[in-house]
Amino acid sequence: MRITGGSAKGRHLIGPKAGWRFIRPTGDRVREALFNILGDEAAGSTILDLYAGTGALGLEALSRGAETAVFVDQSRQALELIHGNLTNCFPTARASLQQLNLSREDSIERLKKKMPDQLFFDIIFLDPPYEKKLAEKNAGNGRKRGLAER
Repeated sequence: MRITGGSAKGRHLIGPKAGWRFIRPTGDRVREALFNILGDEAAGSTILDLYAGTGALGLEALSRGAETAVFVDQSRQALELIHGNLTNCFPTARASLQQLNLSREDSIERLKKKMPDQLFFDIIFLDPPYEKKLAEKNAGNGRKRGLAER
């Protein structure tokens, strides 16, 4: 697993340990295709990476010029991986890590309370575990709570 473009292109990312089935990194090819579609949209943007896992999506955005990134995951192990990857790729990046259970109904409100100064994000990545069908629930809550609109 590596950064596929931008200033940190080719840097290897720390992945989950064997047996950590709860962290499923977004693959290199998927990230590369996603950022090819986004083009220059990441440059100068504020990123929210929900269900961040290893932080690969937010890190890719930082590599491609994002101004800041917020990584959210419920797992302490995932946040430790993200911290290690940030230190390895962007030791001075403007980034924050938030531990939060996003499957809770009030998760977006709780995130807003933790980050009262950050109420708007240019790009929100939402890559939850597939089997739990959380994407639709979180996307609707985010829109209702004002995270994705000015």
